Amino acid sequence: MLTFKNNGMRLASRIEAYSLKVILIVVLIHIFPFFAFTTLFTWVDIYLFIASYSVRVFALTAGYHRYFSHKSFQTSRIFQFLLAYLGALALQGGPLWWASHHRYHHRNSDTNLDVHSPIKKHLIDCLLYTSDAADDTPCVDLGGR
Repeated sequence: MLTFKNNGMRLASRIEAYSLKVILIVVLIHIFPFFAFTTLFTWVDIYLFIASYSVRVFALTAGYHRYFSHKSFQTSRIFQFLLAYLGALALQGGPLWWASHHRYHHRNSDTNLDVHSPIKKHLIDCLLYTSDAADDTPCVDLGGR
C-alpha cells in the first residue's frame, strides 16, 4: 500500500475522502462534451462557452493565483468572495486549499531546490513538473496550525 510522506495516510483512505457526488460530477463534465456532436449548436452556444471559460480562467489566474496565493493586490471583501466563487466553479479545489498548495509548491523558489529552475533542469522538465499533491502541509497564514 502506498503511503504519504508526512501524515502516513494510506492511498485508499485518501481516495475514500472524496465523495461519490464529486467524482460523478467530474466524470459527467468530461462525458457531456461528446454530446455536442449529436445535437445542433448555434453561435450563441459557442459564445457562452468562451465567456464562461474566460471568466473561470480569470478567476483562477487573478483570484486563486495572484490574490489568494501571492497577495499581489488588495480588493474589497465582496470581490474576494466573487473571485473565490468563480474560481471554485473551475473545480480546482477551494481557494485556501489551492493557495496553500501553490505556496508549498513554490517554497524553494529562486534557490538551488527550485523545481522550475531552467538552469538545473531542461525546459521540458520545468513545464511538465507536477507538484507533490500528497503533501498537505498547511500554510500558517491560511489557517494552518
